[in-house]
Amino acid sequence: MQQKHPIPVSYAFRIAVLILLTVVGTNSCKKDDLGAPDDTPTGNTVGVPTIDGAYEWSSVAIGGGGFVTGIITSPVEENLIYARTDVGGAYRWIEASKSWKPLTDFVGPGQTSLLGIESIALDPHNAGRAYIAAGTEYWDGGLSCILISNDYGETFEAVNVTSMFQFHGNGMGRQNGERLAVDPNLGDILFCGTRKHGLWKSENGGHNWTKVSSFPASGTANGNGICFITFDSSSGTTGAATQRIFAGVSRSGSANIFVSDDGGQNWQPVADAPIEDMPMRSLLANGQLYVSYANAEGPWNCTTGSLWKYKLADGTWTDISPESGTAFSGISISRDHTTLVASSLNKWINQGLAWGDEIYRSTDDGASWERLFQGSGATASPGDITWTAKSSIHWAGDIKIDPFNSSRAFIISGNGVYRTTSLTSPAPVWQNASNGIEETVPLGLVSIPEGPLVSVIGDYDGYMHADIHEFPLTSHFPSIGTTTGIAYAGQSPNFVVRVGGDEGNRALYYSENYGESWLRAPTSQVGRYRGHVAVSADGQCILWAPESGNSLHYTTDRGQSWATSEGISGNLSPVADYVNPNAFYAYSPSGKFYKSLDKGRSFTTTITSITGGATLIRAVFGQEGHVLIAGKGQGLHISKNYGLTFEKIEAVTYCEAVGTGKGPDGSNYPSIYIYGQTENDSALAPYRSDDGGASWVRINDSRQQFGSLANGQFIIGDKNVFGRVYRSTAGRGIAYGQFK
Repeated sequence: MQQKHPIPVSYAFRIAVLILLTVVGTNSCKKDDLGAPDDTPTGNTVGVPTIDGAYEWSSVAIGGGGFVTGIITSPVEENLIYARTDVGGAYRWIEASKSWKPLTDFVGPGQTSLLGIESIALDPHNAGRAYIAAGTEYWDGGLSCILISNDYGETFEAVNVTSMFQFHGNGMGRQNGERLAVDPNLGDILFCGTRKHGLWKSENGGHNWTKVSSFPASGTANGNGICFITFDSSSGTTGAATQRIFAGVSRSGSANIFVSDDGGQNWQPVADAPIEDMPMRSLLANGQLYVSYANAEGPWNCTTGSLWKYKLADGTWTDISPESGTAFSGISISRDHTTLVASSLNKWINQGLAWGDEIYRSTDDGASWERLFQGSGATASPGDITWTAKSSIHWAGDIKIDPFNSSRAFIISGNGVYRTTSLTSPAPVWQNASNGIEETVPLGLVSIPEGPLVSVIGDYDGYMHADIHEFPLTSHFPSIGTTTGIAYAGQSPNFVVRVGGDEGNRALYYSENYGESWLRAPTSQVGRYRGHVAVSADGQCILWAPESGNSLHYTTDRGQSWATSEGISGNLSPVADYVNPNAFYAYSPSGKFYKSLDKGRSFTTTITSITGGATLIRAVFGQEGHVLIAGKGQGLHISKNYGLTFEKIEAVTYCEAVGTGKGPDGSNYPSIYIYGQTENDSALAPYRSDDGGASWVRINDSRQQFGSLANGQFIIGDKNVFGRVYRSTAGRGIAYGQFK
C-alpha cells in the first residue's frame, strides 16, 4: 500500500475478552489455534453463524491495489510461494488457478494489527511449516505475534510476543528482509530481527523466545532495526545447528553487516563491508553473500545505493552495482547460478505503459548487467487487471526467481505482484499476477438499485463494478487519489457524487451515468477537501462536510455557488433521505441528531440523548423518514419520523456500524445489517435482520473476520441482491458476504 493513516478507534474496553492471544511471561507465550476448522464459539471471541455454513465471504474483485512487501519461495516444493503485504495479510500461490489464496482472514476485531506482515520464513525440511511475523504499530496497541502453521497456512497457532518485541508490517523499510529465518539444518531454531528490540532466538519452533544479548545493535535511528537474517547452510550439517549466520542492520556510517560463527552466541562486524549506505536484502549462494544497499530504508525515500557480493572463502568484497545513482533492493539467483537479477527501488523509468523501477539481469555473476526495460525491451502488462495499466511496477523491493523454473520470476510492486515466465528470453514480459490479492483500503461505497456498486478507496480513487466478481476496467477518472466520500440520489440513482483529493487538488466530482464518467464541480468557495458527501433524493442538492471542517456546505447548481448550512456544526457525516428530496440528516457523538427539511439550508436539533455513537448514520433504503443510528455501547436506534424520536432496538447490545439492503422476496422492508453484538450472540461480528431488527442472524464465522471495520467504518447491504453485504477492512479490500 502507499502511506495509510488509520482512524483511531479504541477497543481497550473489550480487548480483554476479544483477543485470543495473551502474554503469559517474558519469554514464553500462550498459544492458540487460529483459523481451525472447529468453529465452536469461545466466550466473546469467535463462533459459527446462526445458520451454520449459510454464508461465504470473499473480497470484491479489484486486483492488488496495495504494497506487496515480499515474495518467499520454498526451496523444497515446487510452486510453493508465499506473499506478504503491509496491511492486507499473507497469501499463498495456487498454481492451478494462477492466483493467490488469502491466509489470514481469520484475524478478528481487536487483532487487526496482525494483517500487517513483517516477515515470512519457511522450514526447508518441512514444506508445510511456515512462520509469519505479524503486527502493526498503530493497531491494537501494536499486537505482535509469531503465527505458526504446519499445513501450508491453512491453520495457525499464535504466539503473542508483544511484551518482548513488536512488529510493524506497514513501517518504513517494510520491503527489507527477511527478518525472520529458520535454521536450514535444524528447523526448531529460528532467529528474528526486530525494529527496536534487537535480535531474538527460539530453539523450539517459535514457541519460546530469548533475546540474543550479545548482538551489537538493538535499534536504529530510522526505527527499522535489524532488516535481514541469512544462514549459511554449509556451516552445519542436517540435525545440527548452523554455525555461520549473517544479519543486516538498517543504518549507514558504521558497521551494518554482522556475522556469527558459533550459531548466534557471539557477533562481530564483517570485515571491510561497505558502510556508505544501509543494507536492504541479502542472499547466500555459491559460497557468496550478495547484499543490496540504498541510502535510506525505503520504499519511497531512497535515491542511490549499490550492490555487492562477499566471497566467504577469502573475505573479499566486490562492487557489482549494475549502474550508479540507483538504490537497489531485490536480488535473486537461479538455482543453477546462471542468472542473477536485481531490482531498483524508487527509480522512475519508462516501462512502456507507465513509470516505475528497473530490473537488471546478469549471466556472469554480476560482472556485467543488462537493463531489462530501458535496454532489452522488457514490457510490463496489466494482464486481466487493466486498471493497473497506469501504475505498473514500482517500489520493487523484492524479486524472486522460481527455484524450480529459471524462466519464471515474481517481483513485488506498490500495486500488487508481477510475474514473468520468460525471464531468460531477450525481452521478458512482466504481467500483473495479483489475482486473489485484494489490498485496497475501502473508505466508502454505494450499491445502487438496478445499478452498479461504486466505491471510494485510499490512494487509487475507487471503482465502478457492474459485476463484483470481475476486475474493473479502470479506476475513477479523472483521478484524485485518496477518495473519502460517495453518495447517490435515492430517486435519481444515476446521479453520483464523490469527494477526495488533497491540498493541491480539492476535488468534488459528479456523475450522471452511475459513475461511468465524471464531471468536476467547482470547490474554491469551500476551500477544503475530502470528508463526507450526501445528495438529495432528486439529485438537485449536494451537501458536503469536508475533512477537518466545522461546517456543512451545500450547492444546488453543481458547485457554481456554495452556501453554509445553518443550525449545524462539527465534523459530521450527512446522509440524505432515500425518498423525500428535501430531507437530510446528521448526527454528532455528543448526542445531537440534526434534521433538515429544506434541502440542507438549515438544520434543527431533535434529540440530544444518544451519546457516543458512530457519526456514520444511515437512512433506511426505500423508507421515507426512517433513520438508523449505530450507538456503539448504546446499541442500535431507529426513527420512523425524520428523527423526531428514536426507538432502541433491544435485540442489539452493541453497534459500531449499520446499513440496509434489499430484503427477502415479499418483504416490504429492507434487511438491516450491523457490525456489533446481539442479545443472543456476544461475538463482535456482522449480523442481518429481515424483520426490522426484532431478530438477528450472525453471518460470519472464525475463518471470515477480516479484522475490524478499520478506516472506512462501514457495513452496507446490497440494494439488488438479498443477503449480500459489504464491509470495510484495514487493507483486505472490500469484503463481502453472501449466501452460498
